[in-house]
Amino acid sequence: MADLAREWVLAHASAETLGDRASWVRPATLPCREHREGHELNLVAVARTPYQSDRVLTIGEVKATDRPVDLPAVERLEHLRELLPPDVVGAAPKLLLVSRRGFTQRLNELATNRPDLELIDLHRLYAGS
Repeated sequence: MADLAREWVLAHASAETLGDRASWVRPATLPCREHREGHELNLVAVARTPYQSDRVLTIGEVKATDRPVDLPAVERLEHLRELLPPDVVGAAPKLLLVSRRGFTQRLNELATNRPDLELIDLHRLYAGS
């Protein structure tokens, strides 16, 4: 499912969803001194602009669990966003959660007030941008 989400981000997600058009999308591991380990990200979407440094647009997680995704997934992404090297971050990258089972009501309510958070369920993955 992570490969499908990365393909969707690269080929179908709107610039509004990502903050711009993605030039490439890959998984990544971010080192973390606090936890003394690397944290894996399912997707990092980057914009490449001629004569400028690459810029991280969006970081995201793909969840294929049997339960709807809840607030801890956002808290984890917020932590990972803080670990990004400053030289590849212009504005704060958007957070993207992709879930096979959807999202809790609390997370949906949070997302309505957070322009930096995008929730992608299966319907949106297959039908929307």
